[in-house]
Amino acid sequence: MSKPYKDLQSKMSAKQRTESAKLTKQMLSEIALCELRQSLKLTQNQVAESLQIKQPSLAKIEKQNDMFISTLARIINALGGKLKIIAAFPDQEVLLAQFTKQNRH
Repeated sequence: MSKPYKDLQSKMSAKQRTESAKLTKQMLSEIALCELRQSLKLTQNQVAESLQIKQPSLAKIEKQNDMFISTLARIINALGGKLKIIAAFPDQEVLLAQFTKQNRH
């Protein structure tokens, strides 16, 4: 029989709770598009309606490994967010401004 996480968490040491929170944050920072939508408690129908597309089209997009940046930006906007593209280098991270709406030419 499974136990509620809160019951397990209450038995953890402070160090274990900190490690658990760190792992949770890491897992949430590496999430699939469909999992992101689900974590925001939005259905495919709700997001598709916002995008003015049909639900099966959104389902297909969510399964893609490659898509236009503009498509991804539209979906993130429909989820209530803003897409930022960051180039990560060993010594720094750089926000690529050419993909923000303000900087389109």
